[in-house]
Amino acid sequence: MTTTRRRWRGRLVHLGALLAVAYATAAVAPADAAIDDHVVLAQGQDLTSQMLSAPDSGTLLYQTGIDGGLDDCYSVPIFGGEAVRIDRPAVAAACIATISPDSRWAVFLEYRGSGEQDELFAVPLSGGPPIRLNDDLSPDGRVETGFAIAPDSSRVVYTVETGGAGDTRRDLYSVDIAGGDSVMLNAGLAPETVRTWIWITPDGAHVVFLADGLYSVPIRGGPPVRLAGGARTATAPVITTDSSTVVYEGGDVGEGYELYSVPVTGGGATRLASGVLYAGDGGSNWQVSASGEYVVYKTDGQDGRPYGDLYSVPVGGGSPTLLHEVVGADAPGEMKYEITPDGSHVVYTAGDVDPPGLELYAVPIGGGTPVILSDPADRVWDGENECPFDIAPDSSGVTYRADQAGDGEIHLYWTSLDGGVSVDHGVELGWCNLPFAADGSYFLLAGDLGPAGERGVFAVPTGGEPPRLVSRQLQPGEEIDNMVITPDGRRLLYVVEAPFWGRQIVATELKTFWCNGHPADLVGTAGSDVIHGTDGRDVIVAFEGNDVIFGGGGRDLICAGSGADMVYGGRGADRIFGQGGRDTLYGEGGRDMLIGGGRRDLLYGGSGPDTLNGEGGDDLLIGGGGDDLLKGGEGADVLRGKIGDDDLRGGPDQDECDGGPDVDTARSCEQRSGIP
Repeated sequence: MTTTRRRWRGRLVHLGALLAVAYATAAVAPADAAIDDHVVLAQGQDLTSQMLSAPDSGTLLYQTGIDGGLDDCYSVPIFGGEAVRIDRPAVAAACIATISPDSRWAVFLEYRGSGEQDELFAVPLSGGPPIRLNDDLSPDGRVETGFAIAPDSSRVVYTVETGGAGDTRRDLYSVDIAGGDSVMLNAGLAPETVRTWIWITPDGAHVVFLADGLYSVPIRGGPPVRLAGGARTATAPVITTDSSTVVYEGGDVGEGYELYSVPVTGGGATRLASGVLYAGDGGSNWQVSASGEYVVYKTDGQDGRPYGDLYSVPVGGGSPTLLHEVVGADAPGEMKYEITPDGSHVVYTAGDVDPPGLELYAVPIGGGTPVILSDPADRVWDGENECPFDIAPDSSGVTYRADQAGDGEIHLYWTSLDGGVSVDHGVELGWCNLPFAADGSYFLLAGDLGPAGERGVFAVPTGGEPPRLVSRQLQPGEEIDNMVITPDGRRLLYVVEAPFWGRQIVATELKTFWCNGHPADLVGTAGSDVIHGTDGRDVIVAFEGNDVIFGGGGRDLICAGSGADMVYGGRGADRIFGQGGRDTLYGEGGRDMLIGGGRRDLLYGGSGPDTLNGEGGDDLLIGGGGDDLLKGGEGADVLRGKIGDDDLRGGPDQDECDGGPDVDTARSCEQRSGIP
């Protein structure tokens, strides 16, 4: 095992709870409004750190309220705009809210406190009058906090509790998200047996819930179907992604935990686990892969061993496969494991006796030879937070924490799942859930990671390149209290806390590492750089400074920075985008597309049939060889076709068009030369 040492040292600030950090890979950036750098979406002494991005990444939900008091809920466009209060201002209640999967609705509970009538509402996320979802409540009735929205956003499922201590009753309901009459889902079951938790199948057709056993019921109503019974049935059932199967733990009191699967519509259960499940601190330990194909579980310690072994088994049943066997009664450290997001591997820690400590492994989920991921010299740290590693969303690799010298100094490492080179980022870190880019190319950290001690949120490339500041630079006394990457992966939302003015929620585009929706292969710095692409296809992103960029061979995608940049596309069909500076863009060889920024740019197509678009500003567009399309856009532009049959389109302002010696066409040109 080889370790590459890259020491970008700094002490990190605590991030708090991360809400709704979701990642999705977008092949092309959505055509929505652009966001300026570091837009303040909300600010105030009563602003909390809680925030939630809509699944479409267009709207943010946030809360205001005095600590320990009542909270109000607001929505605001992430690309900037007016905030809208979504809960009822005349009601003294805390707002507990979530967003529907289609990003059209906010559903919130008016929580008035113990013994009060808490009620459930839906409201358009863009604003409007709230719609009460629950039916009229009895004097001692209240909607509970564990409500859920169907994945298709059509209905909301909730429970109503009545009675008091020693006489608690509970009923389960479903209602259209736009309002209407609620349908009771637990008809025929004793209300005193119904429990709070709700699970909806991914197709939105059924609700799974607990009463005197495990049940499923159609979400629009019908008779409940008993899936399993038993005194310890399914405290946390898991529904497979195809909505066909429920995996649950069961077993009679005194006989231990065992795993079963059962069709969601009912039928015979299949026993999955061959041994007694590991109970840990009173809870079981098993996971279902995202594909719904496998269940991974630990057994309880046997034969005097404090820890059990790791197995996988198909959800539909079959022989369990031993993934890791614990050897020796004194093996240190409890095993932690996670299934990779693509469902292909299990990443886990396991103890060694000589030398003592934990190592990090990956093994195919269906069985195979485990691969050690951690450097043998770097004993994996298993601190109080119990999260020694984080897996990238694209399953390309894993970060892990390790104490190399045994002196208590924790470093953060990155390695691929094949056990290749381990990169030491040299950062002291002791907490969990690193926000990753969708492609695993970088993760976010908050701290003083800049070369001159700059503080803020940094994107840390997993390959070991220097961290890059993506938030605004923090001032003395300011701290990062929370941060969220929007589901489309394009924007960072972060909360800045200061002792005098309270908190700010700030939005910034993660354009630093993306070009037109594609992750960058080569990234510049904050200074003036000379960047050379390869002979293959490159995605190149520049920063501040006056940069010179050479695309090289291949079909390159190049985004200039905010300075006055010079870009040479090279061979191949390139796409080159100017930004805020006065840029000079040369397509050179191939069928190129050049797009200017908002300033006075020079675009030169070169050989081949090219497309040049000046966008804003007074631009000079020169086609060169080939049949070119030149579009001036806004501003007083000069368009020169040169050689070839060119199409020149000036735009709304005073434009000058010169077609050249061949057969050219022009439109929206106030001055023409060489064009009939």
